[in-house]
Amino acid sequence: MVGRFHNRTVAVVEATNTYASSGNTEQSPSGVHLWMLAGIGSDQLRNHTRSSCMKRIAIAFGGLVVLYVVATLVPVDPDERRPGTRLSGTMAPEQETDWAFVEGRVRAWVETHTLYLIPHSITVSAWADGGHLYVGCRDCDTKTWPKNVARDNRVRVKIGDAIYKRRAIRITDPEDRRAVLGPAADRPGFAVFRMDPR
Repeated sequence: MVGRFHNRTVAVVEATNTYASSGNTEQSPSGVHLWMLAGIGSDQLRNHTRSSCMKRIAIAFGGLVVLYVVATLVPVDPDERRPGTRLSGTMAPEQETDWAFVEGRVRAWVETHTLYLIPHSITVSAWADGGHLYVGCRDCDTKTWPKNVARDNRVRVKIGDAIYKRRAIRITDPEDRRAVLGPAADRPGFAVFRMDPR
């Protein structure tokens, strides 16, 4: 097909040169007429153009699929305020824990589920109290990850290099909030989540 198309293209050039050398001063033949002079019908030209366009679309679509799979499966940890995707690390061998190893407030990472299936992870501040792990959230109603949790509360929490499967439960009862947060319970826009076992 490529060879025939090339030969016919050469024929177009030859036809153009012949027409120009004839000394005809009238308007030059149109592109469509030149193709017809070379023996290529308009249907063949349309089919060739359509085939090339479909190949470009297929290549572009394949590239998008590869990028989507990479974004879904390849870990990219969040960095400070920059969100990430899937968390790196290893699953903790003991998923049932009282969090006794967590001293004071520690940096942790939470991975949530999205509607488009690419994980969304963020950096948080976590602390343990009474055998439970808590995660705070400032200006919570303006952030993406609490919305993900409201739709699907299954999360993965990373502390150090260990990952724990949990359910993020937002504490809304005023008394429970005050028991966990103390005076900070009255802070506007501040939310707290308890990370319960699945």
